[in-house]
Amino acid sequence: MDVLDRKILNDLQTQGFEKIHIIASHFGIGERTVSRRISAMRREGIIKIIAVPDFVLFGYKAWAKIGIKVKPQSLPYVAGQLANNPSIYFVAYAYGPFDIMIAVHFYNIDSLT
Repeated sequence: MDVLDRKILNDLQTQGFEKIHIIASHFGIGERTVSRRISAMRREGIIKIIAVPDFVLFGYKAWAKIGIKVKPQSLPYVAGQLANNPSIYFVAYAYGPFDIMIAVHFYNIDSLT
């Protein structure tokens, strides 16, 4: 990865995925250059492009990010169980005060609480 790759990656992280011509205009480079660079980063496993739906448009009224502390030996088991819960759309190991971070969505605030 060079400086331009890092700039494109930073742009993708802050702006989300945009049309190639918009990303190219941010840096004054050609669309083919951006496309080739993103394709190379995807092929090398540097980036992974995923889609996260807008849960408000799906009718969800309550969502939260939640930090969880667990015993170290149970970390993989707990994370696996959380990942199978349909109300949880994001599970990640974390450093800091929490061991796992999750993001959840519910149709109403009562379900969340």
